[in-house]
Amino acid sequence: MDPAMRAAAVRPVRGLALGAVVTLAVYALVRVVGSGLSLWRVTIIERILVDSGSVRSLEVEVTDTLLLGAAYVKVAVFSLAAVAFLAWLHRVRGNAEVLAPGPHRRARPWVILGWFVPVVNLWFPKQVVEDVWNASKPGEPVPSLPLARRSVLVWIWWNAFVISFWVLDVVAALLWQADLESLRELARVDVIGSLCWAGTGALAAYVVMKITRDQEARRDALPQFTVNLPIN
Repeated sequence: MDPAMRAAAVRPVRGLALGAVVTLAVYALVRVVGSGLSLWRVTIIERILVDSGSVRSLEVEVTDTLLLGAAYVKVAVFSLAAVAFLAWLHRVRGNAEVLAPGPHRRARPWVILGWFVPVVNLWFPKQVVEDVWNASKPGEPVPSLPLARRSVLVWIWWNAFVISFWVLDVVAALLWQADLESLRELARVDVIGSLCWAGTGALAAYVVMKITRDQEARRDALPQFTVNLPIN
């Protein structure tokens, strides 16, 4: 493809990247706040187990209300962050196909479907992001993306995501019981899970910024396509 035509085919991604980074940052903040609320619940339950009369019913009701509200906020912000991230990923994948001469490991539909299809969602999304990462690097892209060097940052981010989403959330679901001891352990797991989610969101935001910066730099370096209009 002519370099000028390639420049025209590489679409800008700064706007979508900004939306993804902002929503991911908000989600990380929400999870940090949620970890504080869960830690508060741990202390309340421990006080009840030692001396039930030392805790007022109002304190329990306030923490329950705040935790319930935080849960709704987490779902809403996570949904916004997921939509923003996938919109950004779809755009940068299209750009990566223009920038990289080699084939990507997964076809375009898997950019979105790979996150939702059971089993393959454990590694398909990572491969998609990894190929986009390699295709977007400054300089000439590697001849064969599947054989390119793996990104340590993408690897760390993806494993943090898998641990947060699958391991900690599944453990929390298994711990759900009505007795106080189980609720205390559930709150402790939620503290760890929320902090892991906050770290995962921060890593995802950095991946977004790095790929965006690389693609925009390569786009700006390509000769721009211009049309010379006749002068009357």
